Amino acid sequence: MNAHERAAAAAVTAAKQSEFARLYGHLLVEGGTERFYDRICDHLGFPGQVSPALLGHFAGPTEGGWEVIDVWPEEHAMEHVFSRYLVDAVSAAMQQTGERFDVEPEMREIARLVVGPSAARYSLDKGAREKSALRGVRPIGALIENLGGGEEEYLLGCKLLGFPEHVPDGLVLHIAGECDDGWRTFDCWNSAEQCDAWFAHVAEAIKTVDGGTGTMSQARFRRIELVRAFVNPHLTGGGYLAV
Repeated sequence: MNAHERAAAAAVTAAKQSEFARLYGHLLVEGGTERFYDRICDHLGFPGQVSPALLGHFAGPTEGGWEVIDVWPEEHAMEHVFSRYLVDAVSAAMQQTGERFDVEPEMREIARLVVGPSAARYSLDKGAREKSALRGVRPIGALIENLGGGEEEYLLGCKLLGFPEHVPDGLVLHIAGECDDGWRTFDCWNSAEQCDAWFAHVAEAIKTVDGGTGTMSQARFRRIELVRAFVNPHLTGGGYLAV
């Protein structure tokens, strides 16, 4: 990424953070399966039909189950989709699969949103998943929950990393905000290799911020092997990432 692209990414970050995305929904379904998720999507007609209020959607298997991250402009939009469409879709999926799961996402405010240039490189059309595979794109999600950590520690870590002034290659989207145990970040990356390269630096930053106090020593990191990643064009200036 050249200097112009980095400056543009930083400008998009500031503008879109304040104008659009304010909330994210986090759902970790213990024991959840791709089969159950696919039945929900089939019932919703997703991704063929997408609510214009949905700004981002990331889903895939993780340790012990299935994980979903959704990005929304405000709570009313999310509640409208959930109450009018998702409840029925979940019920239908349970009937079709015979599986029973607790599907109740937690909603959190977004403190920082970073949209990488990679988010605008792909078009949403039939066969997008196959096309992305041919391009060598294997999107990966990375989630960190810092037990005891908070915004102060997060911002200090960002300063050490030069982020978001420096947007690492391959970053599609980054969100950060509070969670029950402290602070949570979620990233979507074009590849596991790009993700691992960046998080090697993140691990060093966490050690520096912790300073031997143990505040962030219990930070939990996990991957999400994304089977679907979607970014609304409102956040990318006209492009989609759809896998």
